[in-house]
Amino acid sequence: MMLHVRDCSGLLSNGDVCPFPWCRKVKHLLFHLVSCKKKEDGKQCSICCPENLSSNLTDLVSLNAHRRKIFLERVAKKKASQLQLKTTPTVSSPAKAPSIQSAASAPVKREEPSLL
Repeated sequence: MMLHVRDCSGLLSNGDVCPFPWCRKVKHLLFHLVSCKKKEDGKQCSICCPENLSSNLTDLVSLNAHRRKIFLERVAKKKASQLQLKTTPTVSSPAKAPSIQSAASAPVKREEPSLL
């Protein structure tokens, strides 16, 4: 259903309206949910926040609110720990790199050939 709603322009290639009765309604609902101004004017939207919900939907709303609260707390902790890491000075001594000397770079002693 969601793929159809995403891909459907509302009209068929011959100009007729989409034959699925739910298509247009779902498109309107999604548009409303994305562009609702309920937070800006301080009022509750009757579509986004209906007053009379069934007990299952009320439980779902409270579960979503709880999950959102836990998520926001986790994000705040992560930001605080990152901020603390940035402000805490770290004292570290530079580590000495091990000296690696290959056989090719080692000095080679050569003897002069004797002419006798």
